[in-house]
Formats: sequence, structure tokens, C-alpha cells
Amino acid sequence: MLLSTAPLARTYPYDPSIAEPLIASPPLHDLLSTLASLELLLRKQQSLSLLPTTSEREASLHHLQKEISSFLSILTPLFKQISAGRSLAEFVQTTGLNNFYPRCARALNLTVDVSGQKQDYIAWQQSLIPLNKISHCALQIRSDIQSNRLRYLAHQIALLYQCLANSPLQRYQSRIQERFDDLKQTLTVPATASQDEASEPPQANLRDDQKEWLNALTIEIIKETVYASKLVPDAVAAAFAHLKR
Repeated sequence: MLLSTAPLARTYPYDPSIAEPLIASPPLHDLLSTLASLELLLRKQQSLSLLPTTSEREASLHHLQKEISSFLSILTPLFKQISAGRSLAEFVQTTGLNNFYPRCARALNLTVDVSGQKQDYIAWQQSLIPLNKISHCALQIRSDIQSNRLRYLAHQIALLYQCLANSPLQRYQSRIQERFDDLKQTLTVPATASQDEASEPPQANLRDDQKEWLNALTIEIIKETVYASKLVPDAVAAAFAHLKR
């Protein structure tokens, strides 16, 4: 039933401004997010530096350098929240993050070992891709429910179901399967005989119990995909063991 659902016709981008953040981001995720953003900027800088010298290239490099400096200035105060007496350089190197974010490591004057741990971190990064898709689908469903954009909600639920396949969260598929027919029936609004072909179809609605169930399900999934300690390397998790999650 789920796999035969028609292709998703249209999606709406998730708008975080429609609701307060679901969960306050712990320092570990703030640090990893900052390092990831900085790594991307440094990669862009490296690519631009290989291009022929032009006024446009120089302007872009100047703008990038300002952004890079801004992120570097963020790292130190952010790290003070979680340092436990260690320096940022020591923490990044002892946890192996210098191999996962090599450009950041070089910007911090750290050594980078291209062998050994790097492959483990690449595998970890690859494991996050399906989890990111799952998280995005769950956030989209919450956004659609809150903004009452329900026309394609059944498709979004089916898409979430498919993303869960062969993932660490596959067990949620059975819960969706149990309720999907009921949800789809509620969300399917047949066109009336008098309806103009050019007009919008009647708006679908969810029952309160269906909204509560979907909200509870998606928040569980989001918690697991975004905030589970298993999503970070063991060395990093151990370094933050003193923090309350």
C-alpha cells in the first residue's frame, strides 16, 4: 500500500520560524556544526585559490576570509563551555576531529593524519546521510501539520516510511504501517461534481488524535536522529561524557 503511493507532487520547504526549537542544542552539536561549517568555507577558499587571479576571485576570497575569521572567533568561546580545562587544539586532536575536519585542523595549526582514523570518520559521515533524510522528512511533516498544509501530507508520510527502510530506525516503519490507511483515508478528499477543474480541491483535515499521533511519532524520530549520542564518534562522546544531555 505504501510503496504504491503516487509520487510526491509538490513539497514545501521546512520553515523553522513557524515554531520554537524542539530541543535546545547541546554544546557538542554546536561545536560539530561550527566545525562542519568552517570546513566547508575552507574548502571553498582552497578551490578559489586555484583559479586564475581576477578581481572577482579576490573579492570572493576576501568575503570568504571574513566568514572564516568569524567562525574561528566563535570556536573559542563555544569551546569554553565544554573544555574541562583543555585547550581547543588538544581536544580536537585527542578526539580525532582533526582528521575528520582536516582544513579546520590546519587552520588551528594542528597535524592531520590522513591514514588510520580518517576512514572511520568517513564511514560515520556516510551513515549520517540517511538519518539526515529521515530527520528532514519528520520536520517537514511537523511543519505541514502546524501550518495546515495537508494536501500532500500522505505523500510525505509515505516518503518518511521509505527513508526508514534499512536504517537504524527501521522499527518505526511498523508503527506508520499500522496507521497509514486510516491517515490516507482521512486526507483523501474526493472532488465534488460541481468543482471547477481550475479550482483548488477541498482542504483535507486531520482528526485531533491523528495530529497527536503524528507529532509524537515525529518528535521521537527527530530526537533519535539529531540528538542520539551514537551519532558521534566514540572518542568525541567520551570527551563529552561529563555533560548532561
